Amino acid sequence: MLSAVAPEAIVLDFIFSPVTFFERRLRRPPNWPLALLPLGLCVIVQIASALLFVEKMQPVLAGFEGRSAYAAWATPFQVFSVVLVAFGYAATYAMAALALVCLDVVTTDSRRGARLAEFVGLSFFTQVPYAIVTVLIAYFWSPAESGLGSGTSLEHVSQAVDRQHAAITASPLLSTGRLLSYYSTVWLVVLLSAALKAVTGLGTKAAWLAALFLLAVFVGIRLLGRAAGV
Repeated sequence: MLSAVAPEAIVLDFIFSPVTFFERRLRRPPNWPLALLPLGLCVIVQIASALLFVEKMQPVLAGFEGRSAYAAWATPFQVFSVVLVAFGYAATYAMAALALVCLDVVTTDSRRGARLAEFVGLSFFTQVPYAIVTVLIAYFWSPAESGLGSGTSLEHVSQAVDRQHAAITASPLLSTGRLLSYYSTVWLVVLLSAALKAVTGLGTKAAWLAALFLLAVFVGIRLLGRAAGV
């Protein structure tokens, strides 16, 4: 019979000794509700953050009403933000699970893909603090004034959009949020490589190489998304 482990010891292992954390989980039956809990928390909290951002942007979007193509974006903007958040976490989970299973196949072929997928979900507990921070950022952030009047031309609207984009990019709060997102991604990668090591028995050097590969994948996707303006 497995001995009970104090909750504080589990939390400390998750933070400071993730390999030990996953090795203990490996000796227990799969727990999919627990594995999917952080994903659900992140989606809920990030949706709250997206709604706060949209609420802050409503006065700016209202300035675009009735102005050619810009008006078409004002109405679905809120729905699109929520859908994007939910899809983003689901896609990130699927990508991480697929990457770990592929690494397992080309290294040890442990045939424990289901446990790896479960541990990917548990690894997303690393993303919960960042999700909470985004809510705080959304609460304290305020957009720049659009400066649009009732008779503003389409050219001036376009210039206002460019100014708003520049203000968002230069915002200290949002810049801090972007920086924290990279730290959060690194923490997720560390947990994913620890899960891979615990399940497959990879050596330390191989686990670090796997971590570097995963980090390159995540950063590459972020850079592609930024280049595409996402």
